[in-house]
Amino acid sequence: LTRDGRLAERPKSVSDCMVGPSMLYLHERTGQDGYLRGVREMADFLLEEAPRSSTGTLLYLPHRTKSLYVDALPCVSPLLARYGVVTGQGAFVDLAVKTPRDKTMPIGINQVARHIFP
Repeated sequence: LTRDGRLAERPKSVSDCMVGPSMLYLHERTGQDGYLRGVREMADFLLEEAPRSSTGTLLYLPHRTKSLYVDALPCVSPLLARYGVVTGQGAFVDLAVKTPRDKTMPIGINQVARHIFP
């Protein structure tokens, strides 16, 4: 983070947003808006720029478009949901709910959730 709370680099993948829930927690606990600025950049990236499947589900690894990896679910969906509630922007909550409910995307191999390293 920079001194004014912006991210040093714009997110390039879903995994770049994994620290978002902690930053949002710090904003809520301290009241410092700098943390919220960084979270806003992550949330905007996830809503507007992050790679998605043909059904609109966020892809954790954009070069692997045939599976939804569980890595993103425990960090990204709660971040989007909480950010949407804190800011009153329902589009973020909608995306948070959509990703884990997309039944058209296989999760890992043989429809079994698993953690995969590139």
